[in-house]
Parts: sequence; C-alpha cells; structure tokens
Amino acid sequence: MDKDEDAQLSLAKDAAPGAAPPGTTPGDPSPPGQFPVGSIEGYEPAPTAPAAPDAAATPVLGPRAEAFIGGAAYGALGLLGALLGVVGSFLQDWTIGSVPVAAVLLVILNFGFIRLAGWAMDGRMGAVIPTLTWTVVVFIGSQQRPEGDLIVPGTLAGYVFLIGGLVAAVIAVSMVPSRRPPGDWLLGSAGRTRG
Repeated sequence: MDKDEDAQLSLAKDAAPGAAPPGTTPGDPSPPGQFPVGSIEGYEPAPTAPAAPDAAATPVLGPRAEAFIGGAAYGALGLLGALLGVVGSFLQDWTIGSVPVAAVLLVILNFGFIRLAGWAMDGRMGAVIPTLTWTVVVFIGSQQRPEGDLIVPGTLAGYVFLIGGLVAAVIAVSMVPSRRPPGDWLLGSAGRTRG
C-alpha cells in the first residue's frame, strides 16, 4: 500500500459521523457506498405516482344529450344518402361511347359512402340508414310519372346505377362489423345478462 492510500484510509476511519467519505464532496446527498445522485450508473429515480385525470377535461353527457346527438347524426346520414340518390339519379346517364362511366363511378361512390357511414357510427345501423334513403329516392326516380317523365331510364346506365348501386350498398352494409352479438336484435333485453 502506498502512503497516500494509507493516509486516506486512516482519515476515513477517524472521520466524524456525518462527514463526507473520501472521493465525495461534502454536499453530496448520497450515503456512503452508493453512487452520487448525479451519476448515471446505478441511479434509479424515485417512482412517481401517476397524475390523476382531470375531471373537468372529460365532459359527461346525459342520456338525453347522447340520444339527441345520435339521432341528429343518423338523420344527417339519412339526408346525405337521399342527396346521393337524387344527384346520382340525374347524373347516371353520362357515358363515354357506350360505357356508362358516370353510373360506374356513382356505384363506387355509393359503396364508399355507405361503408364510411357504418365505420363512422361504429355499427351497421350507420350504414343501413343511408342505404334505405338512397334506395327509396332512386326507386321513386325510376318510376314513370303519368306524363311519361322518368329520371332513371331503363338503359344500360340506368340499370348499372340502380342494380349496381343497390348491390354495392348491401355489400357495404355487410362489411360493417356489428356491435351486438348475433341474434341480440331479436331477443332485445331478454337476451342480455347483467355483468
């Protein structure tokens, strides 16, 4: 052992209780034998409790407000489905040569809109409502009036729009996952168990 190391060892033994051990600064809060607080090695910060959620940040709506908002959303989807049917009925006969381009694009638009409506409302009812209003408007437009007027004629473009749009709507509705188990609509509250 070197004289310097021997002197440091004897000083450490003779140091008063509460004095800083050799190799540390007097103001270091870490106890002897542990790494200083500022050291990276071996330092573990004290666990902190998770912050409590702010009660004012999460608004709580009553059942009446939720029912009103849900009804308004379904009503808006119904109106958009009817609007898509009206606009499509008047635009479906645009063709390029003999190809009904507008009718094909309207069928794709109908599929996308109904699929998106079901996704947005997180259930099949969100897709069924615009499908029903679209179907009613398009079938009314395909009926001949007493004067002989007809919005959706019996041409290739009319059939592609009418039949293709209906098939696309049914496929879009079937692709939306249901929130309730199968058969729950039939049993109603009798099939539900309390948890």
